[in-house]
Amino acid sequence: MTKKLLLRGLLGIFIGLAIGYVITIALSLTAETQQYMPCAPGFAEAVGSEKGAVALQAVLCALIGFVCGAGSLVWEIERWGLMRQTAAYFGIAAVTMLPVAYVLRWMDGSAMGILIYFAIFVAIFACVFLIQFFLARRAIRKLNSELQRRQAEER
Repeated sequence: MTKKLLLRGLLGIFIGLAIGYVITIALSLTAETQQYMPCAPGFAEAVGSEKGAVALQAVLCALIGFVCGAGSLVWEIERWGLMRQTAAYFGIAAVTMLPVAYVLRWMDGSAMGILIYFAIFVAIFACVFLIQFFLARRAIRKLNSELQRRQAEER
């Protein structure tokens, strides 16, 4: 289990870095300037240099990736229902992602900005839950169909 946790976390680092990069592209596209911003200008200002901010952002994105990758093991706890798995993963991701997003200035620091970011986060997890639900339902139907077919053959 520990080996699997570590391997998932290490893979998650690369996914976290990729997602962080995609977020900087999205922020650049929505910014008023026509330039690519490797990090939020306010974050670079707070750190003192753009290079330092980008390096710290990479470390924090890797952290998010590691935690979410390792946390994905909750989807394999079969004795838990889908709702409990989703809630556990949501908690793991939220405790990591929201503070990091706030520090990196990926969201407006106002109460409304945090609320909007959290609402987006919840919406994404609702989509994840629905996808997992429909995949599980499809797998169950397939298993039931196979069982019915085998029972019919035995008769």
